[in-house]
Amino acid sequence: AVGSGAVKFINKLLDGKMLSFFGGDSLVSSKFPGFMLCYELLCKQLELKILQTDSPSNLGCLLTRMLPPTELDSAGIFSSILRALVCNPKVAEQLPRCEEVVENAKKEFEKESKAKSGTAGRVVDKVSGTINTTPFYAKFVQAVAAKLIEENFAPREASLKRSKGALRWPSFPPVYTMNPECKVVLASKGDDDADLHLILLNHGLVFAPITSISSSRRPLNSPKLDGARKSSAHVGDEALSALCQEPMAPLGLSAFLDDHDHEQQYAMQDDSPAAGKAFYSKFRFSKSPSCAGRNARETLERLSVDWDYVTRSERDGNPPLLIDMSPRDLAAMASDAGRAVTAAKRCGGLLQKLEAFWAKDVEAAQDCIVDSLSILNNGVRDRDLRSSVQGIAHVARGIPSFAFDYAVSSLLDEAAGRIFTDMNRSLTDEDVTSSQHLLAAALLLFNRAGHTARCIVNARDILALIKSIQGSSAAAASADVHGLSLKCTSMAELLRARREYSSKESGKGKAQLTYDPRFLLFEFVSNIMLRKSQIELVREFLGASDGKAQDSLCHQMIMGAGKTTVVSPLLALILGTPEKLVVQVVPAPLLEMTRNIMRSTFSALILKPVYTFHFDRSTEATNELYSKLLEAR
Repeated sequence: AVGSGAVKFINKLLDGKMLSFFGGDSLVSSKFPGFMLCYELLCKQLELKILQTDSPSNLGCLLTRMLPPTELDSAGIFSSILRALVCNPKVAEQLPRCEEVVENAKKEFEKESKAKSGTAGRVVDKVSGTINTTPFYAKFVQAVAAKLIEENFAPREASLKRSKGALRWPSFPPVYTMNPECKVVLASKGDDDADLHLILLNHGLVFAPITSISSSRRPLNSPKLDGARKSSAHVGDEALSALCQEPMAPLGLSAFLDDHDHEQQYAMQDDSPAAGKAFYSKFRFSKSPSCAGRNARETLERLSVDWDYVTRSERDGNPPLLIDMSPRDLAAMASDAGRAVTAAKRCGGLLQKLEAFWAKDVEAAQDCIVDSLSILNNGVRDRDLRSSVQGIAHVARGIPSFAFDYAVSSLLDEAAGRIFTDMNRSLTDEDVTSSQHLLAAALLLFNRAGHTARCIVNARDILALIKSIQGSSAAAASADVHGLSLKCTSMAELLRARREYSSKESGKGKAQLTYDPRFLLFEFVSNIMLRKSQIELVREFLGASDGKAQDSLCHQMIMGAGKTTVVSPLLALILGTPEKLVVQVVPAPLLEMTRNIMRSTFSALILKPVYTFHFDRSTEATNELYSKLLEAR
C-alpha cells in the first residue's frame, strides 16, 4: 500500500494496540504479526510507503521502536533479530522470505510423510491443511538466526575494528553520565600544583524549558561589545536611550516631521517655569497696566496653563505631518510639478537614511547576539584557563551550549542567572548581567529593524505615487492624491512611534533605563511595535487579575485594534503559569484563525501548548473534562 491506504493501516495498527510480537493469544493463530511486519519492512520485502519515494526500511525502524517495551527490551530471539536488522540494513536485504522458508518446510514435511507406508501416509494426505505449522515458522526463525550468525563471523572490513563480530549492534549509553575528572597538566616552575582541577564534563544534558514568567521589570545598561566591533557606537548610552523610548529619533526627525521641533516645548510639565510661553507670545497683553495686579497675574498664569494643556491635547489628537507633504501640498501636486519634485526629493532622502539605518541595526544586533552567547558559553575571553577549557568542551560537544532562543527566553525568569552559573562554573554574576544587556539590546535592535523595514516599504510606495501623480490626468491624480495622503499619514505615525513599556528612572547617579521583558519578547516574536492603548489595556487586565478581589473585567475593542493578534496572546503569555490556566472563548467561525495565531505565537522563542476543546451550556462537566483542563494547565 502506498499513500492514504498506508496511513490508514498504520493508524489502525497503532490505535488498536495491535502492534506486538504475537498480537494474539497463540503463536500459531497470529503468525507473529508485529514481528513479521517489522521484519518484512526492514528487509524491504513489503511495499508499505506513505510517499512514493519513501523506503520501507525507515518505516520498519519507526514501527520497531513503537513495539511494546516489555517485548522489545526482552532478551529473546525476536527482539535480537529486529535490533540486528535496524543496525545492519545491508544484511537485512539478504535475509530469506518467511513464505518461502515455511512453504519449503511444508513440502519437505509432506514428502517425508507420504514416503511412509500404510495408513500414516494416507492420513497426512487428508489433513495436510490442518497440521500444526508452528515447527515450520520455527524453521524460518532458525534460518534467519543462522544467516545473521554467518554474517557476524564474515570477514570484517579493515575500518571496522570491533572484537564482537562484523554486525553492528545498538549502543544505548545512559542519558545522564559524568565523565571522569578532566585535568590539565601545566608546565609550571612555581610552587603551585601543576594538576589543576578545571571542569566536569556532563554528557547528554538538556536544559529544562523556561516556564516561569516572573520578570516584569529589568534594568538596561549600554552593552559592552567587543572593542573590534564597528557597531559599538550604535548601542551607546544615547543611542540606547532613544532605542527604548523613541526608536526613530536618531534619524533626525525634525527634517521630516513638521511638529517635531515643538514636542519638547509641549511636553513640559504644567509647573515648569517655561510653561505657557506660547500663550504669552500669542496674546501680548501681559504688559498692560490692567494686568499688573496680583489677581490679574494669577488669572493669566491659570490661562497660560490651560492654553498649554489644550495645545498639547490638540497635538496628541492630530497625527503629525510630513514636511512638504501636508494635505495642501498634496492637493496642489497635480497642477504644480515643483511641489511634486520637492516632495519626491525629501522622501528620497528619507528613504536613503532608512536603508542605512536598517543595515546598521541588523549588524549591531548580530554582534550583540554573538558576544552574548560567547560570554554565556565560554565566559569572558582570556580570563583564566577554566574559561578556555569550557570553550573546548563546548566545541567538542562535551557539555551543552546555550542557544539564542533559550538565552532570550530566560529574560522572562528572575532566577535565570542561577541556571547559567550552575551550568557554566566559569561565569560570574557580572557576566550574566552583561550577557542579558546584550540580548535585550539585540531584541530592541531587531525590532527597530523590522519597524524600519515597514517605513522603507511605505517610503517607496510614496515615491511611486508621487511619480504616478506627475504623469497622470487631473481625474486620475485625484484618486492618487487620496492614496498618497493615507500613505503620508501612516509614514508620519511610524516615524513618531514610541516604546511605551520602557522608562528612564532618575536616581542618585545616572538615570537608569528599565523595560518589561514580556512586552519586548512579544514584540520580537510578532515583529510589531506595541501601541500605548494595547499596553494600557493589558496592564488593566493584569491589575484586575493580580488583585486580592480577583475582579472581573470586560472591555470592548473595535475591529483591527489587536484583540486576537496582540491582547489575547499577551494575556496568555503573562497569565498562563503552571498554577493558572488561560481559557480563550471564541465563536466557531473564528476558532481556526485564533488557534493558528496562538500556536504561531507560542511555537518559537516562547513555548506554550495550545489545546482546543468544545464546550457549551448543554455540555456536562465530567471528570474527564476536568482532567483535560488539568492536563492543559
